[in-house]
Amino acid sequence: MRRVKYTGWRALILGGTALALAATASAVTLAERGSGPPSTEINPSALQRVVDHRTAAASADVWTATTPDGRTCVFFPAAAAGKELSAADAQHATAFCPTTSVDESAASSPRYVTFTNWVPTQGGSYVPVVQGSLGGGGVESISADSGAGPLTIDTADGYFVLELPAVAARGQLPPGGPFYLVGTDSSGAEVFRLNLNDTLQKGTPPATPK
Repeated sequence: MRRVKYTGWRALILGGTALALAATASAVTLAERGSGPPSTEINPSALQRVVDHRTAAASADVWTATTPDGRTCVFFPAAAAGKELSAADAQHATAFCPTTSVDESAASSPRYVTFTNWVPTQGGSYVPVVQGSLGGGGVESISADSGAGPLTIDTADGYFVLELPAVAARGQLPPGGPFYLVGTDSSGAEVFRLNLNDTLQKGTPPATPK
């Protein structure tokens, strides 16, 4: 699994979205000082889709691009169901960029970032879509679950997209929770668990760019 150490992050607030970071006692916080590259340093042709999520309720991806000095920036576009997200959508979505690019294979604790897009539906409700990355600390695979059992989550190379049940308004907790992001090691043992209800309630719920 590809590992990038998230030693410090700057949110590039684009398209009216906002930053949503979270940390638990079992993980290293990402809210450290530092700044990432401005979006003008990203060559659109360098953008690559790493997770492609399509359902009847929402479209959401994770894209990455490498800066001239070797840092990997991560982009979290989302839109209503039926829209095919492009590199242009990714370029104008919220992005997270590390201050340095370091192999995280030796990290003793998981590093992660989460961002929630609230995707509007035609019926007036909102679908919370949690996008992010998780790696280090022995994490080799990513899953998600709730009190009712396992959840469907799209993952690739340490990145993920998790769609949760629709809610009436942005910022509401979806029914059926609490919801957890889970990391397991090569033996299948759980080494990381994040309560996503805490993540969903942090900060001002962002508006989804159209």
